[in-house]
Amino acid sequence: MGDQGGTRPSAGTPEGDPGRAAGWIFPMDAAVATTRAGLLAAGVGFGLVTAVLLALLAVLLDLVEPGSVPPWTAAALVPVAAVFVLAWWWDPLSVPNGVALALLTAASLALLTFAVAQSPAAVVGGTSAFPLTMLKAAVILLAAAADRRSGGVLGALAGYLLAEGSVLLTASMTGLPLRLDGPALAIMLGTAFVGGFFPIARSRARRATGSLEDADRRARLGRSREVERRELVAELHDTVLGDLTLLALRRPGPLSEAERGQLTASLASSAILPVLRADEGDLRSRLDAVAGAGGLVLVVDGDLSEVDALPESTRSAMASALEQCVVNVARHARIDAVRLGIRSSPESVEVLVDDEGVGFDPAAVPPDRFGLSESIRGRIEREGGVVELRSAPGEGTRVLIKVPREAAV
Repeated sequence: MGDQGGTRPSAGTPEGDPGRAAGWIFPMDAAVATTRAGLLAAGVGFGLVTAVLLALLAVLLDLVEPGSVPPWTAAALVPVAAVFVLAWWWDPLSVPNGVALALLTAASLALLTFAVAQSPAAVVGGTSAFPLTMLKAAVILLAAAADRRSGGVLGALAGYLLAEGSVLLTASMTGLPLRLDGPALAIMLGTAFVGGFFPIARSRARRATGSLEDADRRARLGRSREVERRELVAELHDTVLGDLTLLALRRPGPLSEAERGQLTASLASSAILPVLRADEGDLRSRLDAVAGAGGLVLVVDGDLSEVDALPESTRSAMASALEQCVVNVARHARIDAVRLGIRSSPESVEVLVDDEGVGFDPAAVPPDRFGLSESIRGRIEREGGVVELRSAPGEGTRVLIKVPREAAV
């Protein structure tokens, strides 16, 4: 992780968490994601309600005036409702799911257009009949809400072309009169116009909250440096200074292998220290304390007791490396949470530290920055383990730490 680090961001803060000194800042990325989720929910809700109401209307018309609509019209609206359910279920859409959803939308609108062409009550309206207009509007709003690239502008246009194109193509084959659907066109233009203002609003919001975010980062960095300084003093007192005192009191002569190893280990562990650790407790408690000191929420996927069950030297190296990873998240990733994923096998234990923070270029890290080289990689490799790093500016950082279950010989 170099001197970077982190995992996935958290939009909120656990209630009553004393470690969150800057919880009053609502990250801009979280605000965008929350707004988009609300728009998608509104689009899905509008589409489902529209489909249900149109189905009820078709049933009512068939009961009041038999033959005014085909008896299967309500059933034809089932695939329309499925479009909106799948859009919610598959969010965010992958390319294959997006293509499948577009085909289902086109087929659903074609089926409903065929029903309108067979309905004396609706055929007069042609391609701008009320049921078709309502569903076109729902498709336009849904496509705009699902658009992640242009704030809804391209989504609204794509939804309009898909819906209107499906209706017109089916109408040309069934003889349904072609009509300009003014309401659907107006909804598309209005949605695209409003979506075009989202980037402007986001830019203004970023400028307005920039000073708050800078203050938050400075406060976190200050806390991290302070606990790092305190840990350095404590660790030096407990390890290096104690060992040097014992060496000063011993009889003159060459160091034994045991003495040399003890002094080397003490110097290595004190080369750079992450944060003030919890006095006692399992690894989860220690990492929670470290994360809280850095203003982070710790999210764990898997069983951290697998690490606690490792041989003492390996467990200590893994714990120290993970603490350094968490500190790097707090200092550099500019996010609010750190996620650990644990996977074990009979031969090894792996921990993945994954983030979607600012990322960095590992090749550009100065050689005098020990965060990755010594506090993480050095500790793990001395135990026979490996550290794999993947990061790039703007793409987050992933650090995989793998150690054997048996202590290194």
